Amino acid sequence: MSRTNRKIILYISIIIIVILIIIFRQELLLNIENFAFWAYPNDENRNGEITKLIINIIGGFVVLIGLRAALIRAKASQKGIEKQSESIKNQTSQIELTRISQTNELFKNAIEHLGSKSESIVLGGISELHFIASENKEKFSEVVLNILCSKLRSEASIKKDAEEISKTITQTIIDYIYKTKVYTNLDSDISSTNLTGIKLNNTKIKNCNLSFSNIPWKMHNIEFENCNLTSIKCSLGKFKDIKIINCNIFHSKFNASEFENLEITNSNGIQKLECLNSKFTNSILNCSLYNSTFISCEFISTDFSENDISSINFTASSFFKIDFSKNEITNCNFSACGFVEVITNNWIQKCTFKGIKNDTRYYMLFNEKQLEQSLNTENNFSGIQYNNNLFLKNETSILTKEDADDSIKTYNELVKKHYPKKKKAL
Repeated sequence: MSRTNRKIILYISIIIIVILIIIFRQELLLNIENFAFWAYPNDENRNGEITKLIINIIGGFVVLIGLRAALIRAKASQKGIEKQSESIKNQTSQIELTRISQTNELFKNAIEHLGSKSESIVLGGISELHFIASENKEKFSEVVLNILCSKLRSEASIKKDAEEISKTITQTIIDYIYKTKVYTNLDSDISSTNLTGIKLNNTKIKNCNLSFSNIPWKMHNIEFENCNLTSIKCSLGKFKDIKIINCNIFHSKFNASEFENLEITNSNGIQKLECLNSKFTNSILNCSLYNSTFISCEFISTDFSENDISSINFTASSFFKIDFSKNEITNCNFSACGFVEVITNNWIQKCTFKGIKNDTRYYMLFNEKQLEQSLNTENNFSGIQYNNNLFLKNETSILTKEDADDSIKTYNELVKKHYPKKKKAL
């Protein structure tokens, strides 16, 4: 029944009641008076009391009618609000569908832009993808990261000559991935890339696969954590304030590089590290260097922590202010090495000491000159503090021309193997 019909019935009912009261007023008055005598037999003002009672009843009836009317209006208002809310939900849903459609279209266009031959269009596509990931991290950050990494591996492939690589595209992707918080804690794969001239300073890189890459030759204030740095390579690098935490650096290669305040901790996969003509200053190497090579390298105030120094080729290297007292040294080659203020009050076994000297003169990139300084000279142990009782089964003799030639051959083979052709930097 509609609201209008209910009102008509109410009005008709009131009219009928009024008519009935008019028609039967005498009978009503008589009955009321009789009721008054019954209800108030000893009250002289019985008619007034009855009148008050009737007025109260009528008032209560009117109040009930008012409450019912208010309830009807409230229900009507509630339905209006519900309809309005439903309308807003529909509008919101439509807006969301429109936004999703626009995002999908933008995503599609951005992917297409990555394949353009125009650098500016590619950069636009990269920016569009990063914007999408920034706006909806939960849905898009991981997929966009994978796309950006794929583009980086393609653009800066280590198989390309440096002049074929766009430094701008490479640097832009690197900045978005590692210098924003959009992709934090996500795994990134930029393996086998040439990042030689790229800037990574003041960055924390976590869960990244950089294996088989040419890393930037200048890095400052960088922390690598849980990264795969297997077989990374760098020549003429300058590294300062670098932290490497829980990373794999197996068989990585450095030539003519300088490390200052390098700290490697909780990293076990650092075996077979190959360093030529490199310098380590005020560094902490809290890692196993088993079967590594440090030819013509310089160590100044470097802490090898409590790790065993085993099966390492230190030929033609120099050591200044090094404390090996916590290390057991076995099966290492110290031929043509220089020692100044070195402490080794622990086991030294099955090592080779040929032509060692109390000198730390260092000739970077002149391996042959390093060896010449030690040819056919008596060993000079005055720069080493060691315990004779723990110095066992070591070979101590002069460095012959044959020894020097063998060392030079090993050195040249490593240079030829890992640095066959110098390419232009990015």
